Amino acid sequence: MTHTPSYRELQRIFELEAQAIEYLQGKEVLPKQMKCSKCNQNMTLNDTVFNCVKRACRKRMSIFTNTVFYGVNTPCNHIFKELVSFNLEEEHQQIGGQDIIVEIDKSKFGTRKTWIYNEEINEFKMKLNYIWVFGGVERTPQQKMFAMIVEDRSADKLLKQIDKHIHPESVIYSDIWKGYQNIYSWLGIQHHAVNHSQGFTMKDTNPVTEEIQVYHTNTIVAHWQVIKSKIPPRERCYLFTELLTAKISDPTGNTDIIEEIETDDNDQTEVIEE
Repeated sequence: MTHTPSYRELQRIFELEAQAIEYLQGKEVLPKQMKCSKCNQNMTLNDTVFNCVKRACRKRMSIFTNTVFYGVNTPCNHIFKELVSFNLEEEHQQIGGQDIIVEIDKSKFGTRKTWIYNEEINEFKMKLNYIWVFGGVERTPQQKMFAMIVEDRSADKLLKQIDKHIHPESVIYSDIWKGYQNIYSWLGIQHHAVNHSQGFTMKDTNPVTEEIQVYHTNTIVAHWQVIKSKIPPRERCYLFTELLTAKISDPTGNTDIIEEIETDDNDQTEVIEE
């Protein structure tokens, strides 16, 4: 039975171009050996170039000759990263499920100070550069999650993303931000909100079982902390989509996590380096 690599395995394979080439050679996409087209002698491979062993010839040929990668300046591992990201974007997998708790939250990434000179007033003005990331994580052993960069944090926008990424039979936990108020009335998804001004947990009695239930969003908050710890502060804005794909994919070490990392189609976050 053919083994289909998980996203995490593909991530390791295509981390470096050399690893990607070795993998593609194993799949016979790229050649391991090549004969010189000029003198028909065997050629030796040096990085990505085959060299003819005959001194009088010394012809050189790219390993990508006669493949889909020929003539493309982008490294092959970068091409595959784009293809995987595109595939994930098309699948739109949902997390959660019947009675599965999904914690949602938004977090600010990459706050930095940039001083910009204003000629009209003849002084420097400080500008803060950051982006908002919205995501959710299910409270299961797999802790499947999604995350996306958003600029428009309106209720309508986030509710559309909740509807897209979270299974309708899930139970959503969030803070009391007003943008989440209509989760149940608009989407029909069970929703419990925690007032963080009164503490990080909230207790309530189940009207059916009369059991005391504890609500919190500590899981998603912990995920944000882990993700931020893996990304240097100066890089949390700059090329953040690529970094997010690489770093957020599995903060807990699980292999079954859903990597649905994307940038909202209508969001254009301008990044200015400090």
